[in-house]
Amino acid sequence: YIQEHYAERISLETVAEKFNYSPVYISSIFKRYAGINFKYYLDNIRVIEAAELLATSDMTVTEISRACGFENIRTFNNVFKKITNETPMRIKKLS
Repeated sequence: YIQEHYAERISLETVAEKFNYSPVYISSIFKRYAGINFKYYLDNIRVIEAAELLATSDMTVTEISRACGFENIRTFNNVFKKITNETPMRIKKLS
């Protein structure tokens, strides 16, 4: 579900509601089986998709951030850098 809806406004609460579980339960399942929390998992999916778009599309960094579910460019830049140790602009320039 998350891989199909990562570009939408999605949260632990919306996923829990979708599957009729509590957010606490969904959170514990993520931690147990993925070894990471929900937010980090979602951010990773978004960054992987963004990196692909940065390398292969003519979209701007801002367009890519929105297409991958980030609500603002500052958050996108911070999350991208935290996960990849690179800036989105550097990835874009290298491609």
